[in-house]
Amino acid sequence: MVCLAQDGSGGVTKCSSTDNSIVGVISGTYGFIGNSAKENDPNQVVVGLVGQLPVFVSTSNGEIKAGDALTFSGDPGVAVKATTAGYILGHAVEDTAHRAQARLKSISRPVGIIPMLILPTQGLI
Repeated sequence: MVCLAQDGSGGVTKCSSTDNSIVGVISGTYGFIGNSAKENDPNQVVVGLVGQLPVFVSTSNGEIKAGDALTFSGDPGVAVKATTAGYILGHAVEDTAHRAQARLKSISRPVGIIPMLILPTQGLI
């Protein structure tokens, strides 16, 4: 999982817990490359922005189930289950199946998530 580099270069770096600019996932499999003038440059990487992409995950925020939102962790480049409001990479397509670390398929679409509104079962808000 990569975020915009903080040096203003327009490049990317592995996301860490201090980043808030998730871009996507470095990908070796792709359907096409847009703006591919530098695709053979060894200093460039292909970043998957949308679609089903593999992402390294950790269960440090709890076991991941298909459909769970994924966000960055304290381990650079590794996603975890999103448990609070903030930026997400996308959603898991599969479970971690009791593995502490795994490479899962995800549906990538970096966005911000809105906190859930919890309503009382009776009475007024």
